[in-house]
Amino acid sequence: MDAPSQFPEAVPNCCPACGGQVAIEQFAPVGDFPCPQCGSPLWFLRTSLREVVVLTFLPRSARDRETVERVDDVVSAVGNLRRVVLNLSHLPFVSAFFLGMLVRLHLKMEAAQATLKACGLS
Repeated sequence: MDAPSQFPEAVPNCCPACGGQVAIEQFAPVGDFPCPQCGSPLWFLRTSLREVVVLTFLPRSARDRETVERVDDVVSAVGNLRRVVLNLSHLPFVSAFFLGMLVRLHLKMEAAQATLKACGLS
């Protein structure tokens, strides 16, 4: 996916494990998504826009209990950036487990004095 022209410093969607570029268009609405470069299971992609990190969650991420336990993966993907946007537009639904992960993430980000926003939830 090409970076919008108004964000010349944008980094395309990438795997949070290996940093390899991943096109979001290749994902089906359901199923597991391995990274094409490293094979790691993907449940979100990372994009950096200037001083903001955007995490785009894939459809699989909202459906199971292990999502709650992966909050540390999300925090690691954020790194030291203090402004985070969660793109939820690819999620067909959000489970109670996913909401639990969002609450845990919010508390960790708040403790780190970071700003956390969500967008795209239908």
